[in-house]
Amino acid sequence: MAGNLDRSVRPKFFYGWIIAFSLLGIYFLADGLSLTVPPVLYPRLIEEFSATEGGVSFCGAITLIVAGIVAPFAGVLLDRLGPRRMIRLGVILLTLSGIFYVQANSLWHLYVLHALMGIGLVFCGMLSIVVIVSNWFVQRRATVLGLVLAGSSLSGGILPNLVAPVVGNADYGWRWGYGMVLGLLIIVALPLSLFLLKENPSEVGDYPDGKPALKEAEVGSSPPAKGVSFREATGQSTFWIFAVSLTALWFSVFVFHSHLIIFIKQDLGFTQELASFCFSLIFISSVTGNFMFSAASDRLGRHRIIAFTSLLLFLGSLLLLDLSATDRGLSPELTRNPVRLMVFSALFGLGYGGTFTILKAMISDTFGPKELGRIIGALTFMGTAGGFAGISSSAFLRTWTGSYLTPFMIVSGLCGLMVALLFSLRGFVGRSD
Repeated sequence: MAGNLDRSVRPKFFYGWIIAFSLLGIYFLADGLSLTVPPVLYPRLIEEFSATEGGVSFCGAITLIVAGIVAPFAGVLLDRLGPRRMIRLGVILLTLSGIFYVQANSLWHLYVLHALMGIGLVFCGMLSIVVIVSNWFVQRRATVLGLVLAGSSLSGGILPNLVAPVVGNADYGWRWGYGMVLGLLIIVALPLSLFLLKENPSEVGDYPDGKPALKEAEVGSSPPAKGVSFREATGQSTFWIFAVSLTALWFSVFVFHSHLIIFIKQDLGFTQELASFCFSLIFISSVTGNFMFSAASDRLGRHRIIAFTSLLLFLGSLLLLDLSATDRGLSPELTRNPVRLMVFSALFGLGYGGTFTILKAMISDTFGPKELGRIIGALTFMGTAGGFAGISSSAFLRTWTGSYLTPFMIVSGLCGLMVALLFSLRGFVGRSD
């Protein structure tokens, strides 16, 4: 009798957690196959295809360009097809691209495949993830988004180190190394997308957060259940604050993603080990920022926490700059202090992980589900454009001036702008502060 009573009052397992970890696995491998693993292959691709560094590194730029161009159209498609179908299409497209990738025998083949990967990544990436998580979670929305979006940072911290020994082995090489990640995508991400994903709790007879009803005080001030249209969203100043903030954030992050190792190793003359450590520390710290600050924002309010995380970004970027005395007074220069480089990586990574995740939660909170796909698609396009601008302008300014001083100062200025904009979001629609 007691045993039957215990079973009757035992809380039902919430299927939303299966959704969250399935999305984490899919995003981890999708990001790895398209963005974080290819740079490990570049030295071998240069040898095999007799290509230049710029020619090979353009593969990553193509993925980013195509993803940015496709994102607004993918947002419209997402509102029509739903996120589950979009994720399935994205994983299938990445799988086919990967199969042809390991058989490529010229650089232009890789260019075409990286373009297809850009489309696949948009389909099964942030656009669909934010919509599904928003359907399943309300109270812990930022926490779960932090968990899932950490897949990108985890991918950058784990997969290159896993693949590098195979790529560097003369008996195997880059095709086997890339094939390892492709194999994981096929045996892990593909089944997850086909069999476990559900778009809404109602499909399994459940409710958001696993609760039949949420008190208004628990959720805070929220938008109407149906949300706002894309046109209504673009008429709000909040939309453009999000747009500028995401553009500035992606510009800043991709400057360091593409140029930090070159700056530390080539310009400063430090070891490859220190350069790689600082680069990896950004990824590791961003994972910590994802979890820590997203959970805090669910408890303390989005505005308070994102104001703090954006401030971490700004302070971190300032650590790369120094002042030296000249005949004309104080002049800015780049730091040569290895401790400051490591502290920069930690602070910038923490700020990036927290700011990026909370921004996604705030977008969902503010505009609701009605045309969330189109809204996130447009914002993703702007952010991706910022990332491409960061990569290309930094390369140009480094070549033109012989130093990264100007691009790094631009990053500090953009991070300062982000702080000012995000501090102004006290009245955004979402969790009450």
